[in-house]
Amino acid sequence: MRKYFSCKIEELPVIADFLLDNLTRDLADFTAYSPLYTAEFVDGKRAKVTTCKSIVHSSVYTVQKKLVTDKLETLSKGLHRPLNEFEGYFNLASGELDILSGDSSISDVREAINNGNTEGILTDGRILLATIARNQTVLETKGLKPEQVTSVETVLGEIDTLNKEQNALHSGRTFNSEQNIDKFNDLYLDMRSIVKTGKAIYRGKDEAKLKDYTFSQLLKRVRIERISKAEKPKK
Repeated sequence: MRKYFSCKIEELPVIADFLLDNLTRDLADFTAYSPLYTAEFVDGKRAKVTTCKSIVHSSVYTVQKKLVTDKLETLSKGLHRPLNEFEGYFNLASGELDILSGDSSISDVREAINNGNTEGILTDGRILLATIARNQTVLETKGLKPEQVTSVETVLGEIDTLNKEQNALHSGRTFNSEQNIDKFNDLYLDMRSIVKTGKAIYRGKDEAKLKDYTFSQLLKRVRIERISKAEKPKK
């Protein structure tokens, strides 16, 4: 079955929540316009939202993905110390390496860690290890120990494995949602009906409320709030 809506599957129930909040606030206006709009009507749509949310946030995928994400974060942040040590050895060997000390990819790996960019950690981490391998003899004269390199190689291998697992879990959750696309389409059609009624009521009468029944505005709000939550520091 094809998807009727253009936004992401996981965004739809969140948009519906906002729309139903607006409908609840303006229920008197809707009821005056049509007797179809009652508290029971809203409750019925809320139940559909709950069903779609449970599909998106299916416990098996969500819990597993959080565990993997937490492990990835711990392993990635754990790389800061060996990076500091490597940087020290590069500085001690300055002028004896086949690169300039500032071109070692260490800063790129740090940036990737700080941005939560797993692919970047893996790519730049491997470039760094290749640089160390080419210059290992010189670096070992400055104090670098083979086990320090091996330790980072092991961590990058674990990060790579977890990254693949995370991608597989994400694909599994998406597949689970797509298998239930009929429920999301049904919710979307309900939303579209409410939006059309809202426009009939408020167009030319209340421009502020009209925006609350405009799909593009609702989607914009969802994405702004998601970005805002992502930028909040973790406690």
